[in-house]
Amino acid sequence: RLAGTVTGTPGAIEATGNVTAGNLWGAVTARHDLATAQGTGRVRVGAYTFVPGGLQPQAVWPGVAALGLRAVSGRVRAILNVGWGTAFTTRGELLLENLSFSADAADVTGLDGTIRARSLDPLTLDGTQELTVTSVDVGVLLQNGRIALSGTAGALRFESVGFDWARGRLTAPPFTIRPGTPIELVLVADGIDASSVMARFPVDGLSITGILDGRVPIRISGSTVTVNQGRLETRGPGVVNAVAGVYVAQQDATPMILFVGLPT
Repeated sequence: RLAGTVTGTPGAIEATGNVTAGNLWGAVTARHDLATAQGTGRVRVGAYTFVPGGLQPQAVWPGVAALGLRAVSGRVRAILNVGWGTAFTTRGELLLENLSFSADAADVTGLDGTIRARSLDPLTLDGTQELTVTSVDVGVLLQNGRIALSGTAGALRFESVGFDWARGRLTAPPFTIRPGTPIELVLVADGIDASSVMARFPVDGLSITGILDGRVPIRISGSTVTVNQGRLETRGPGVVNAVAGVYVAQQDATPMILFVGLPT
């Protein structure tokens, strides 16, 4: 339903109003220039405050249900800009404030940032967008995250990802997500504390200390997370190779340990 006012000014038609469709609502402004036959419009949607057990995104935008998000909390606003005349154009902004949710692959807490698109059809992000996140639980708890992403033609490209974990830092080189396709990425470990790892993945009778670096390939398919030939090494003699789980190796009589594995 659209309700509002339309006024004529010298050489132009202007409109203001409100649009509602189910739980979706927004404020509309538009202007059409009669001489050039061109115009612009803007719809400000929200803000919506989501609460587990209360209002959820799929009640506002049914298409969101395909993402499988559960127990969503936080605040979301959106702005849609359109232009017409010589060509029809679309731009948009999505503002996320302290957004938290559960999904098949992870539980996310405290997602903040603004995602800007220079085109909505096809969806094309306006350069690189930066987001912050308090924590992501993928079987291990990653904290203080910073994410830079871009996207075009239905693909979302993560230019950089970084989280604190086990007193060190986990980062990921660029990788791309496409709908219906498993996610494949490589986690790069820098300065990980071995004793913190062992506290998360304990082995009876084994105690390890030291600082670890390395690379861990990850594949996420639905709710399944697998590790393929993870490789970590201590800052010192020796190298440890692992497929999954916890392994002990020796080189030059120096005991080595490592991790690695995420739940499968």
